[in-house]
Amino acid sequence: MKAPHLSDEEIQTYALRLDEVSEEIHAHVQDCELCRHKVQAYQLVFTAIEKPVAPVFDFDLAAAVIQQLPPSEIVAYDSRFTSYSIGGGVLLGIGMLFFYFFNYPIYLFEGLSSITLSILLAATVSISLFLGYDLYAKYQKQLKVLNLS
Repeated sequence: MKAPHLSDEEIQTYALRLDEVSEEIHAHVQDCELCRHKVQAYQLVFTAIEKPVAPVFDFDLAAAVIQQLPPSEIVAYDSRFTSYSIGGGVLLGIGMLFFYFFNYPIYLFEGLSSITLSILLAATVSISLFLGYDLYAKYQKQLKVLNLS
């Protein structure tokens, strides 16, 4: 009568720690082809678990995505156009204010002394110029970030 096959626990012990198994188990593995194949399978599994292989991509994802994007049209940008547009808008706004108050400019500033009016006008122009320049500088920075200039 043949000895029964080894249990999974005994086969795993044999595959992991050969020195801890008895001579009977060792002899059985040497004689039984089925148990020997199971031991080899467990050894392969344990080896694969100990040394996982890092996944390798055989393609360049960035290149694949860029190829699918439509070609961009680079538009030449002229910063003078923006400067002239802002200046023209400011002049148009001032002109509309004078046109609207054309009949009443004397009454508009009637209670103010000339020095107060001068300080008010200088402060308004200074603040407007500073804010306009700051806005233009931020716009230029954004254009450089987008690499359109």
